Amino acid sequence: MRPWNFLCAALGLAGLAEMALAEDLRFMHFWASPGELRAVEEIRKSAARAGLTLTEAPVPGDFTDLRSAMLASVISKTPPDATQWMVGDELEILIGSEVLIGVTSDRVDFPTVLLPEIYDAVKRPGGLTSLPLGIHIENFVVFNTEAFAKVGLPVPRSWAELLDAAPALDRAGIQPLVMSSQSWQMQNLFPNILSSLLSAEDFRGYLNDTLPPETLRPQMEETFRILAGLRAYAPTPLPDIGHVAGAEMVSRGEAAAYGLGDFLVPELLPSAALFCTLSPGASVVLMGVDGMAFVNRHDAGKERLIEAFVYDFYMNGGATDYVRAKGGVSVLAADQGKAPDGSCASQSQRGWNEATAHLLLSGDAWQNHLRIVGKFTADFVADGTMPPAQAADTLLRLMGKM
Repeated sequence: MRPWNFLCAALGLAGLAEMALAEDLRFMHFWASPGELRAVEEIRKSAARAGLTLTEAPVPGDFTDLRSAMLASVISKTPPDATQWMVGDELEILIGSEVLIGVTSDRVDFPTVLLPEIYDAVKRPGGLTSLPLGIHIENFVVFNTEAFAKVGLPVPRSWAELLDAAPALDRAGIQPLVMSSQSWQMQNLFPNILSSLLSAEDFRGYLNDTLPPETLRPQMEETFRILAGLRAYAPTPLPDIGHVAGAEMVSRGEAAAYGLGDFLVPELLPSAALFCTLSPGASVVLMGVDGMAFVNRHDAGKERLIEAFVYDFYMNGGATDYVRAKGGVSVLAADQGKAPDGSCASQSQRGWNEATAHLLLSGDAWQNHLRIVGKFTADFVADGTMPPAQAADTLLRLMGKM
């Protein structure tokens, strides 16, 4: 039985009505970097305009840690009023079990206000499963242009070209690619590279498990070949580098590239000479959606204030300001007409505009798949002895068991 199903069956949610807090909005989240905290401030401003005082309940770690903390808070009957949540399947389960409430509004026409891809991901009868805050492009790469100029080479147009440039960069004392031992970063790096080797149609089939995995074997082997090649120019053992430190490395030219989501953008140093892009060669955007879910407090007054906050966030600039602080692409249809400039922040919008498909990385099966890919890729890179062909075969066997 899934943890949330067990929770709902065991608790029956009795007693939550007694815990309502006047006009406070206690918000649980795991954001800790400067850019992330600036984004929280934009949520706070929008909530304040709606009559809510946002107080934070920070959770160290990542989404897995937040899920555990949220589970513990509900069991102990001390849940927050709202929680950061990645848009996905289990939100509907939590609403149906009365752990969460859906997002409703009499004043916001969600189908027209939100981008179609976002509305389709969160729609439910009478409203939304959660409040989409912003979109992040997961297959995004930052290049330091001065690093390539230093060795007389152009910015790569593919991952293979980055690998070809690696020896020259290494001789100049520049690490070709920021590589960290953190599993979640490898979890991101593998599909980032793979997305540049597959058509949008094939990646959709891979994502939806409608394409036989073995048909992707050549591209998986090439992904592991690129990973192994770039790994040869990284420190041994791989350092535990967080994404903020990695963003600073590529900003200063200590590394030539960093292949992680566009949530890197707010952490980049402002004076850096950078070129930011969708994974070079990719025709598909792999997207994650930051969301905010609301706990069922059985408090009609609080729910009216939340509806006012939803209105303000979408109609009075909150969503636009959030993305400006945190990077990524706005969830609002009205924000899509703005022409991207040359800044890294605008390149998310350019990548979004030019992609032939936008694929949401969500769902229990896909998240489980990503965790397996992340752990296996981290082990492959750390070990450094497994041939790429063997790695592709091993990962395909693991995928067949999921």
